[in-house]
Amino acid sequence: MPELIRETPEKRRRISAGNTNFYAEIEDKNSLIVYRIGMEEGEPSFFPGGYNLVTVPCENWERDLSPWQAPRAFRGGEDFTGGADDFLRRLCEAIPALEAELGVTPCERMIAGYSLAGLFSLYALYKTDLFSRAASASGSLWYDGFLAFAEKTPFAGEVRGIALSVGDREKETKNPRMRSVEDDTRAYAALCRTRGVAVDFTLNPGGHFSDPDRRLLSVIHAALRLDLTLK
Repeated sequence: MPELIRETPEKRRRISAGNTNFYAEIEDKNSLIVYRIGMEEGEPSFFPGGYNLVTVPCENWERDLSPWQAPRAFRGGEDFTGGADDFLRRLCEAIPALEAELGVTPCERMIAGYSLAGLFSLYALYKTDLFSRAASASGSLWYDGFLAFAEKTPFAGEVRGIALSVGDREKETKNPRMRSVEDDTRAYAALCRTRGVAVDFTLNPGGHFSDPDRRLLSVIHAALRLDLTLK
């Protein structure tokens, strides 16, 4: 996996747009921007260089990153309330002002996330054409109805690459809904390939919570490599 380098507070810019504080690290104002979903405000992130990075905070994952209502995944947890459309709308509305403030004109945008944020990143491809790539590490593709949704729904725009990963022990979970995550991720990869999308699938060692930052960084790099014509 790629080397993990932590951001330092002095290098990271905080930009307010659409009543949200985003955190940005810009290397090349004309290069691709990765929008990393699911960071809590103030949480340190990684930035290995080679592309532009904007981290997007999320206060309530069960609300903001779930595509539709579904029962809670764990006893004592919160039900999924299906707020992904609203969260994505607010993000898309903020992007023009955010990129104008940063002074960037990206050649492409990638959306990326881990776990439920990985599912949200894939869901976004069906709802907006702002993103041409997605990276989903240990994405919650077990989510009720997602594969059926993907099978019947076209992408909103051109999708040039999708990178997926899952841990080889994630299917050993005691949670019956989540046991299918590896099979579901493989099935989603196959579905996207039938639509002519370049897909990278990686089976990582370990369970769901094994080295999430490095796993996410790895799928971001994989999504970048899928199209060697990227400028």
